[in-house]
Amino acid sequence: MVALESTFPTVAEPEIMGYLTDINQIGYSRDIGRSFRLGGSVYFIFGDTFCKNSAGEFVGLVSNTVSMVMDEIKPLESSYLCIKEDGMVEPLIPLNEEEIKLQKEHPEQRVTLWNFSGVVETARYEKGIQFKGDNPHHETLGIGLARIIADTETGRLNTYRLPGLMFVGTDPRFGSFSTHIENDHIYLYGQTPGSCHIILARVYKDLAEHRAAYQHWDGRRWVQDDWSCSAPVFTDLPQGAVFRSDLFGKGREYVLVGVSQWADSKIRLGVAEKPEGPWDIRGIALAKGINYPNEYMYCIYPHDWAVEDDDTSLMVTWSEHWPGGVVAAKLKFQVEGDVKDEL
Repeated sequence: MVALESTFPTVAEPEIMGYLTDINQIGYSRDIGRSFRLGGSVYFIFGDTFCKNSAGEFVGLVSNTVSMVMDEIKPLESSYLCIKEDGMVEPLIPLNEEEIKLQKEHPEQRVTLWNFSGVVETARYEKGIQFKGDNPHHETLGIGLARIIADTETGRLNTYRLPGLMFVGTDPRFGSFSTHIENDHIYLYGQTPGSCHIILARVYKDLAEHRAAYQHWDGRRWVQDDWSCSAPVFTDLPQGAVFRSDLFGKGREYVLVGVSQWADSKIRLGVAEKPEGPWDIRGIALAKGINYPNEYMYCIYPHDWAVEDDDTSLMVTWSEHWPGGVVAAKLKFQVEGDVKDEL
């Protein structure tokens, strides 16, 4: 792998690859489009998905769906494995009986279970209520946890939601932004309520279901219990992903790709020596829509498994607003100055 020796790479204009599509050729409007690997397979998880039947007619809205990449050489194509006869796609994280009852008794309210951080051993989802009517708005309730188990033969994912929410109210929303695993610890980036300050926690993977086992970064060290002393590791990024890469060379192996809260469609690229930073984050390129280019783009994510034709490219995706979809593009990093071979 070629490592960039310059302090920060420049990037050519993103090369649009197309929309993420389902092999059933139904044109779903959906957002998020973050990918993860589980049980040897790669999946895309989506947010609000406007389901259609085989005739292309709208049949209903699901707040989260997951599709499986059948051939990694074709990263834009994936397949929903669980679709009902009427065309409704089965969610990865289903509603429970209480939530179903709430929606029946209060049709002006819709329960949302959105996953922005991917799946690492378990899935964190952001639970909220979408209020319709004269004063439409969305209220976030907290962060829940679900076990996700992959059937390695069929690729199907089985979900087991833990009761209640792990983080509620004024608690930090650890895992609402990004998660990754290393050295048997899961690292969880998430927002502080009411702001776009991203804080960081970690937990031993076998203790992920136990809130008391979580440590958080206070700016100097890892501590427990007092969430109020959590220090932001970066700010102003509502969506994105942190992953390890040798793109910047040894000693700067943590890479961040995301989007800012300022609705400017700029792709942000960041690099750090450690998960907690300090982070150097800069705008590097502009995300553009295909069929719906006039609104700002959001939910910008990297997919480091998807481009194998050279060592200085990275596939990223972003979401158009409804009725658009998830756009894929290739970032080509321009190597300026010296490079070295890290193989």
